[in-house]
Amino acid sequence: MIDVDYLDTLAADQMAAGFNLTGADIKSAANAIRELQLTVKNLQEISEGQRISEQVMATSPERILFDSFEAYLTVKVRHEIENFDFETFLTHLTADFVDADSVRNIVQQMSADGEIEAAADSDQVEEAVRDMIRNGSITIQADIELEC
Repeated sequence: MIDVDYLDTLAADQMAAGFNLTGADIKSAANAIRELQLTVKNLQEISEGQRISEQVMATSPERILFDSFEAYLTVKVRHEIENFDFETFLTHLTADFVDADSVRNIVQQMSADGEIEAAADSDQVEEAVRDMIRNGSITIQADIELEC
């Protein structure tokens, strides 16, 4: 960066030594540089102000609220999922399907709905259903719709 104060001192020294034209040119150059530096500074401040303004305009109150609520809800849901007692859930779920009547009712309903082709009293299908419940994996999917 150019030291404008040094140029002012140099201009004064040149004038004191009798080189008035040289001193005046140096003084003029120092003033022009000073004005250019001020213009650059002002443009930087305007640019920064525009950037901040664009950020503020792009970040509407609705968007800020949505982002905040989304983050809050994500933390809450994650906490509930992490603390969910799957063992108890699976124990109750499995207990419901272990007895023969429950499985028989499921097989009969699925057969009546056309989901499977099986005789209503098919022991083989019932055992297959029991085996899927005991040895299968469970996937839980939740669609949550919130209205404000």
